[in-house]
Amino acid sequence: MLTHEEQKILGYLRNRFFASLSDLCRACGASPDWVARVLTNLEWLGYVVVFYDAAGDPNAVQPTERGRACAV
Repeated sequence: MLTHEEQKILGYLRNRFFASLSDLCRACGASPDWVARVLTNLEWLGYVVVFYDAAGDPNAVQPTERGRACAV
């Protein structure tokens, strides 16, 4: 079962092939740290693929088929 936060991000990604971290922050009205924490869990569960910058911070995200199917 997904949390409300995870569902919110997946809902935003439902019709998008790719989103930057700043896009997700604006859409969710949340800080980059909050979004990064939720993305880490979604990636671990196999709902998204997260792309990282050279410093190891999330930079962009792409939903998987499983993530698109699960979006509300």
